[in-house]
Amino acid sequence: MSPLKNIIDNGYKADLLQFLHSTPDCFDELLALALSDDRDYAFRAAWAVGLIMKYNDSRLRNNIGEIMQILPHRADNHKRVLLMILKQMEIPEALEGQLFDFCVTLWETTAKPPSLRINAFYIIAKIAKKYPELQNEFRIFTENRYLETLSHGIRHSAEIIIQENFNVKDNLQPLK
Repeated sequence: MSPLKNIIDNGYKADLLQFLHSTPDCFDELLALALSDDRDYAFRAAWAVGLIMKYNDSRLRNNIGEIMQILPHRADNHKRVLLMILKQMEIPEALEGQLFDFCVTLWETTAKPPSLRINAFYIIAKIAKKYPELQNEFRIFTENRYLETLSHGIRHSAEIIIQENFNVKDNLQPLK
């Protein structure tokens, strides 16, 4: 077992962060684990990538397409952390439509975990904000049928995203 796998498997968050900051050359191995289908390491490795990455991290730019290819084939918790990584990246224009459609599917599937859906919703808003023609479509996603299945805290996060990006406060139903 590699030292990275060992710390992922047995360490706490603080130990993992200390290891990753003291051995930056292990990032490629960490990313390979994060993108793998290894159920023992992929989720935690992706979570660790999200912890140490910078906004639009140059080490990840060439992997955006691969992340998007594997997204549909991962468990919901792994999808969530991969979306958290993509939230922090500038998505190439050629991939925005594919990512938007995938995130819309997640958002509309109200049976999915709210933590996954809110990360998808953030990406929907980020992409829709760039394209005025998507703003009317975005308003559909603010309907109560999509918000009512969210927990109070996650619904509040969705409302903040809506208000900050599109000022559609008037469409929202009051929190109960």
